Amino acid sequence: MHTATFFITTARSGTQWVSRSLKTLYSDRLVVEHEPVKYAYCPKRCLRDPGALEKLRSDPVVRAHLDAIHAILQHRSYVEVGFPAFALAPLLLEEFGSRLRLVQLVRHPV
Repeated sequence: MHTATFFITTARSGTQWVSRSLKTLYSDRLVVEHEPVKYAYCPKRCLRDPGALEKLRSDPVVRAHLDAIHAILQHRSYVEVGFPAFALAPLLLEEFGSRLRLVQLVRHPV
């Protein structure tokens, strides 16, 4: 079963490095994206307002992105790295169910 993995992070936590590394090492197995829809996920608004999270599912940019991920999952696993997805966990769980994997990436303070 192919999975949809989302790295949930804070800003400046190495997401670009993780994304580049995964693309380099596993390009034959994974589709890896770094913040593909940028702030279209509306993390601040969705974190504070669960109703906004449900509306986000029908946003044209987000809906097209989620549909593209479903298409990818037919052939390969998908990995998305970047902080704007952190508020989406409930929506992602509804969208991808048992295929969803969440990974928290924490910045090292040094």
